[in-house]
Amino acid sequence: MSNPYEAVMLKKTNEQLLKIINSPEGDYNFEAVTAAEAALDGRQLSEAYIQGATQAINTEQEILDEKANAPTTTLWKALCFILPGGLQLGYATNFKADGYHRKASETATWTFYGIGFYLGLILLSRISNWYF
Repeated sequence: MSNPYEAVMLKKTNEQLLKIINSPEGDYNFEAVTAAEAALDGRQLSEAYIQGATQAINTEQEILDEKANAPTTTLWKALCFILPGGLQLGYATNFKADGYHRKASETATWTFYGIGFYLGLILLSRISNWYF
């Protein structure tokens, strides 16, 4: 039985094939990776080209990982806590779209902490008015 991914992989660029081959285990199924390897082998590329392209892909991935794990500043966390609202959640959405996953998560978390804090103050205020 032939591999259903063969035709698709033949249309991909060398860089796309190398990204598939070097991707973390579980990103692509075994048949797709096998078809990508076969397509790349069929192109008879030099070992130096493959090593250089692989290094460039790894460098690009390191940059993306660094961006994704960039922390939020303490000042921004404090602002999200003190002035929580939709604006901060909008920023969290933009951070996520731009690849800043940690910043997005921390912005949303500190905004919700702030909302919870103010809701707690309101609740304590109401409860204290009932009893005093």
